[in-house]
Amino acid sequence: MGRSPAGLSAGEVRRLRRELQIVFQDPLASLDPHLTVERLVAEPLEIHRPELDAGGRHEQVCRMFERVGLEHTLLGRRPHELSGGQCQRVGIARAMILEPRVLVCDEPLSALDAPTQAQVLSLLAELKHEQGTSLLFVSHDLATVRYLCDRVLVLYVGRMVELAPVRELFSAPRHPYTRELLAAIAVADPDLQPARLAQVRLGETPSLLDIPRGCAFRTRCPHATELCAERVPVWERIAAEQWVACHHFGGLAGDMLFK
Repeated sequence: MGRSPAGLSAGEVRRLRRELQIVFQDPLASLDPHLTVERLVAEPLEIHRPELDAGGRHEQVCRMFERVGLEHTLLGRRPHELSGGQCQRVGIARAMILEPRVLVCDEPLSALDAPTQAQVLSLLAELKHEQGTSLLFVSHDLATVRYLCDRVLVLYVGRMVELAPVRELFSAPRHPYTRELLAAIAVADPDLQPARLAQVRLGETPSLLDIPRGCAFRTRCPHATELCAERVPVWERIAAEQWVACHHFGGLAGDMLFK
């Protein structure tokens, strides 16, 4: 497979249990419709904190409701009686009730309207900074990624193509696919936007059942050569915390449209 950045292909595997929790994409589908939201948030405590009695669990759930901006009057309701934003807050409360070290967020904003997205995003940022929780945030929304994340790993058809701190990735992207992703972000500047969109090439992402040999992105890449069809790019370290998998990344350090 070639060289990989530290921590992505080597290390130790540990059973995290309560240290890792997940916030799912569809807030309503991820919550049991037969349980009250108090029971849903308390359930992890029943499993992992058996020393707590019912009163102790209720007290912790009430504190967590306050933390995520939910009224105590909602405790007895079921998920279908709540709005999408309230359901997602319940999902976050359920995931955070055990104070996990890692919170995995799988497209947690995609099912929400814009104002609710902003509220939930602000909540996740607060939890990250105030409780020291690490977020693994999966998203196609790079504007959100830029706001919330410290480091970004870009994938194409399941393959890692670039890893960098968020500032370096947005100011100096080195993989052609990363550059196209950033160029597709709309900006309110009629002088800059046409040049950005001109970098986005048309074409379909290949099927995961039929990934092109060599570099998977070569069928859409303007810089592809015969080498790209022959060999899978290896990870190259191009800065202290920046890695890229591209045969021709050295020629992509010119124009910076993404600052």
